[in-house]
Amino acid sequence: MLRYERFEAWQWAHRMALDVFAATDAWPRSERYALTSQTRRAALSVPTNIAEGVGRQGRRELAHYLSIALGSLTELGYLLRFSRDRGICSAQDWLRLEQVRAGPEPWSMVSTAESAHLTLPLPDPRRSRSPQPHRSFALSPVRPIVLSSY
Repeated sequence: MLRYERFEAWQWAHRMALDVFAATDAWPRSERYALTSQTRRAALSVPTNIAEGVGRQGRRELAHYLSIALGSLTELGYLLRFSRDRGICSAQDWLRLEQVRAGPEPWSMVSTAESAHLTLPLPDPRRSRSPQPHRSFALSPVRPIVLSSY
């Protein structure tokens, strides 16, 4: 099992991406290179960024890639809503995908990072060029972004 496959957030995101790909198979061919492609890319970006973040060696980089994954998840939400409103995605498919997308799993990824319960082993010193002691580190809390009103 690859290192990122151990994370529940990645497992959930992988299943969600598979569900989105299955649902978009029924979308019109005329949308194949437009809305279908963009929706699939947004869905695939979530597990991809989680995997890439886990593969990085720093806490800040992991937090950065988790943030990108959440952004892609938000983009996916809008694309699914738009496709439903345009009659491309059935209401039944939209409701099913939206319940999965907006469920507790993606936000548990954020709370895990914020509460510093996520620990990752550093690279094996036998495989790196410069030996360093093997240890684990905890992800530091992520500060929320406050947007000012206009």
